[in-house]
Amino acid sequence: MRSSLSAAVLALLVSPGLHDGRDPVVKGPWYFLGLQELLHWTPWPLLAVGLLAAALLFVWWIPRWTPPVSGPAKRGLFAVTAGYFVLCVLALFMRGENWSLRAEGLVWPAGPGDLQAGPMLARAGVDTRTATLPLILGRPEGCMACHLKYSPETEAALAAYVPEAPDWNADGSPPVPPPPSGKPLPKLHPRLSVQADGSHCFGCHSRSSRIATSYEGWHEMRHDPSAAELEARPTQYRQLDDTRFFARKSADVHHTAGLDCIDCHTALEVMGSGQPVAHKAQALRVRCQDCHARPGSPLSGLDVAAIDPESRKILTLRGWTVPPGERVGATRSGDTLLNVTVDAQGRGQLRRKADGRSASLKPQLGVCAQGGGHERLSCSSCHTAWAPSCTSCHTSFDPKSEGHDHLAAKFVQGEWLESSVDFESGPPTLGVRIASGLGERGGELVDTFVPGMILTIDRNMLPGRPPDTVFRRLFAPMAAHTTQRQARACTSCHSDPVALGYGKGRLSFEASGRRTGVWHFTPAEPPSPQDGLPADAWTGFLAERSGMASTQAGARPFTVAEQRRILTVGACLTCHEGDSAVMRASVRDFPALLRRRTAQCVVPARVER
Repeated sequence: MRSSLSAAVLALLVSPGLHDGRDPVVKGPWYFLGLQELLHWTPWPLLAVGLLAAALLFVWWIPRWTPPVSGPAKRGLFAVTAGYFVLCVLALFMRGENWSLRAEGLVWPAGPGDLQAGPMLARAGVDTRTATLPLILGRPEGCMACHLKYSPETEAALAAYVPEAPDWNADGSPPVPPPPSGKPLPKLHPRLSVQADGSHCFGCHSRSSRIATSYEGWHEMRHDPSAAELEARPTQYRQLDDTRFFARKSADVHHTAGLDCIDCHTALEVMGSGQPVAHKAQALRVRCQDCHARPGSPLSGLDVAAIDPESRKILTLRGWTVPPGERVGATRSGDTLLNVTVDAQGRGQLRRKADGRSASLKPQLGVCAQGGGHERLSCSSCHTAWAPSCTSCHTSFDPKSEGHDHLAAKFVQGEWLESSVDFESGPPTLGVRIASGLGERGGELVDTFVPGMILTIDRNMLPGRPPDTVFRRLFAPMAAHTTQRQARACTSCHSDPVALGYGKGRLSFEASGRRTGVWHFTPAEPPSPQDGLPADAWTGFLAERSGMASTQAGARPFTVAEQRRILTVGACLTCHEGDSAVMRASVRDFPALLRRRTAQCVVPARVER
């Protein structure tokens, strides 16, 4: 009884906390620390269970022994208990990463999951705001270390968005909560599993850039289909729970092969790596080249003993083993790819997480890695089939309504209203961004872009005052997740106005002399009164774009010099096929090829706007 009361008091005063996954030192509650050490020293956990059972039997039998025997037995039990206590102290105060002793010696716990003040101390007025884990309603909550940027303001906000549910009904039936869905509150926490299929990602990623819908081959429609269209072609349309209709398009090649989102994206990308980023794209850690190596180059791998404890735990939960002589896959930056195995020759196999089936990882084609004129191209710039885009962000401000200020995390007077109707789908615009993400080679990279913000906003909040307008024409880099095996045609980059950032229209090349010609561009959209560019353009035809041009720093459309080089190749493509020997040679050294051109070859000399 005294032991139970002591344990209860200790549990109220001291909380071991929860490990947040970011610290390499994993520690359980103090009373399990000695057991952790024993389990680390022996590969047979049943041995530890057997020793514990024997110890309990020993304690039960001591009072039944005669004094000559019970005395030494009690002293032996005390020695075992003291030894276990020493193990706990070593683990709590001196153990570092991978069960090594801390170089600095004895250190008071200060990392995630270590000993810290519990709820009773907080209620007693002790300042526990400096505790390792966030405190929610006076209790340390390890989940909040990743799932909520906690502050007193967010606690107040949670108390006002999350209404209190009524008590259970007298007949034992669940209450109907005040949220609008009308669904009863769950009796149990939803099942926790490492197997998250695409539906878990679809709910959030089916809006904005619409990555989840595009990956599955669906494009949002401008207008709802008629009843006759739905009846005639039911498999060509899809309506989401939020009533939006989508039309069938080509799906990503990885989706067609049965890959879920988690087959490519790791836990460090989905759940966060502990490193703050300005844009979600900067949280990416896996690149195409991590699974599709350059011709003749091996894939990266890690020995099973070298992977992190979390990855080893996930391997155990999945019941997966690594064949002898093979390694676990790894990104070029060193992250573990659990569903990739690499053999001694550097060849990779991918295991689908849904069913465990394996498929060989194919290397890049030689044309992808030959460099030359295409050395700055990203994989997406050639292998993106289509991307959703919208060039008509109509935004207005209603000073009488109430809206949510996302920066302040609260409701304020006044609301911005946004509507859009011009949904398009087609090959994306190409531009240049700084390749500064993890696993990227650095420098400038040609990548895919879509309109990110083309709109005019009147910032005046008071009626009758002069307009205070701001105009923005910004494009955003986007990974559309519509990868196709076949690369886009050469002409779709070198002589397509949308790819070059001019917008839709007619781009043509005409000979104007014996060996020279002129490019002409006629836009499909009228010029905008704000900047004179067509409504769907990112930059002018053979014109320089200055100032803010993208939603991300370091991203821009092509310069005039870059446009001229691209269009010069486009002029060659008016006569030569993209896969001809001449054009294949041009990728390796285009200036040298121009010096050897014949009298029949026509290249751009000047432009007409």
